[in-house]
Amino acid sequence: MMNLSSIVFAKKALLFPPWASHFLQRLKEVIYASSDGQHFFRSA
Repeated sequence: MMNLSSIVFAKKALLFPPWASHFLQRLKEVIYASSDGQHFFRSA
């Protein structure tokens, strides 16, 4: 029987594949690079 931690890890891997973290990192860079993004993060 599989242990719980490996099941949780498998679910996380399925829900959040490696390319997703790379995509989110690029998205953050784009948001920070835009002046609207900088203003938003400063006021937040």
